[in-house]
Amino acid sequence: MKEIIYRSSLSPATMYRKVADGTFPKPEKKGHENIWSEAEFERWYFDPGHYRADGGRPAQAAAN
Repeated sequence: MKEIIYRSSLSPATMYRKVADGTFPKPEKKGHENIWSEAEFERWYFDPGHYRADGGRPAQAAAN
């Protein structure tokens, strides 16, 4: 998690708010740790303004 915070320049609160909004990759739980997919993080990193955890579907389509 420290590396993700460092690389993203986001605070933990902002990062988890973005996870809840679907605008930052969701981590997987491994025991007591949160582990991010390197591929998903890089997809966000190279285009954070357009990243959607659902693969980029419009919000209305994602809700259905």
